[in-house]
Amino acid sequence: MKFYAIEFDDVEDNFSDSGHYINSVVVGRKWYVSSTANSVDPTDVAYAKLFPNMRGVKQALQWAGDNPRVFEVETSVNVIGEVKI
Repeated sequence: MKFYAIEFDDVEDNFSDSGHYINSVVVGRKWYVSSTANSVDPTDVAYAKLFPNMRGVKQALQWAGDNPRVFEVETSVNVIGEVKI
């Protein structure tokens, strides 16, 4: 199945001892992810949020950050079995 993923600059803000903003420094790249949990690594494409169409990508780009790039990715789904609730 074909999906889209967004990668953008990972920016770290620097502040003075008094709390005043100094500047931002690009420390790498990261993926747009759907969770801010500590167990989610935004630098690993396996955790990237996948969008089924460009409409979703365009809506997410407003939150993506600096220098976003959109990649077409492929994934597969294996159904293991039904889960009883």
